[in-house]
Amino acid sequence: MRALVVFFAVTFLYPQFLTLKIGSVDFNTARIVILVFYMRLILRTRLLQEMRWTLLDKMVMFVFFTTVISRMFNNPFMHVIESRGGSFVSVFLPYIAIRAIVRTKEDFRGLVQGLVLIGLVLAVLGGYQSLTGHNPMGFMKSFNAWDPSEQRLLSRFGLYRADVSFGQYIVFGLYFTIVLPLALVLHKRETNPLKTMAFIMILSAGVVSSMSSAPIFAFVACAALILFYPFRRYTFALFGLLLATAAFMEFYSEQHFYEVFTKFALNSKTAAYRIGLINEALGGGMNGHWLVGFGDVGIGTGTDNTHFHWEHQDLVNVYVSHLVRGGLMALIPFTLMNLVFYRCLWVSWRTSLTFEDRWMVWCLSTSLIGLNMALMTISTTSHLKLLLYILVAFAGCMPRLVGEEVKEEVVRTPKATLLVPLHDGGVRRGGVNRDRMIDVPASMSIRVPRT
Repeated sequence: MRALVVFFAVTFLYPQFLTLKIGSVDFNTARIVILVFYMRLILRTRLLQEMRWTLLDKMVMFVFFTTVISRMFNNPFMHVIESRGGSFVSVFLPYIAIRAIVRTKEDFRGLVQGLVLIGLVLAVLGGYQSLTGHNPMGFMKSFNAWDPSEQRLLSRFGLYRADVSFGQYIVFGLYFTIVLPLALVLHKRETNPLKTMAFIMILSAGVVSSMSSAPIFAFVACAALILFYPFRRYTFALFGLLLATAAFMEFYSEQHFYEVFTKFALNSKTAAYRIGLINEALGGGMNGHWLVGFGDVGIGTGTDNTHFHWEHQDLVNVYVSHLVRGGLMALIPFTLMNLVFYRCLWVSWRTSLTFEDRWMVWCLSTSLIGLNMALMTISTTSHLKLLLYILVAFAGCMPRLVGEEVKEEVVRTPKATLLVPLHDGGVRRGGVNRDRMIDVPASMSIRVPRT
């Protein structure tokens, strides 16, 4: 567990664009640490052998497989092997490690605590950079293995945009948006509320330090969902209200309802660009490439736009990015994977019997919903892809975590009724044959594993 937290610390606190080149392969610190971690995991434990593969795990593997196959239609074989191999080591291996290691709520809380502590360090550094314009790690950008450049100072509304070790402003802000709801899982009734509020304030400052619209919008959505928890019985009414609001804006506004939200962005031009990207993708841009896409195109390392002449080449939408680069062969499995991990959360919610379990599922669901909203405005870069699959792995662990306890339940038989003492000292009566009841002593309880 602690070794996995160390991997997260190395990944998020140290710039991953600094690499050790061996042949044509670049090894950064995260890839080196995860390989060492797997050597320990395989040689000293049986966690991988005992891991139960679920539908979600198979879908994650299928997404990776279809991404590789679709790329091979448009890119050289070795380029696909190198690029997808790096993704396999940096994203898929950590996903499997989390699924194998997180077996109890204590394991889950330990990893969340590690992510929160890393976030506190990043938030302090981000606040410093946002106020002073000095990034303590900025000088390292000139040694970037893929895109060497000098440190640039960008500002909005009087604050500098912070990226610290991430090298990307939006992803830096999204880290805190993801971790904030998870941090609330650590709060218990006996926990000092001032301590929890201090964590929330520091992590919120990290969101603001990026000065990016996507993290701030996602943060607002997460905060609204957390505050909505006491009123969750009105969920369907809320959905109806949101649909009615969207319909009202669509019919009574001069723009489409989604274009109205660009007025609330920190930069309305970049928000309008993202809408234009979706319109171009669905308005004829994919003609002749719907099945396997264009390959690795757009903006970034390893892209080739020789046959890609879109006006919008920066694919800042995860769904459009999967469609353009891998076609429907890559997009459909990725979309199905999203449905599967939401199903895991729904099953976990339905089977949760305690407040602790339901609150844990609600906070994780909030984090995933906030991230999925943000993914409509950014593609999955290395850090963001890892953050996404960390949450997906947590979702895959939830059904087991909420079902790990042995609950006291009423045992029903066709011919008798057992009276089982409740936690509050009362007695629960069950069954149908009241003339043949069996009295159970107050000191006796029947423990039945809940499936």
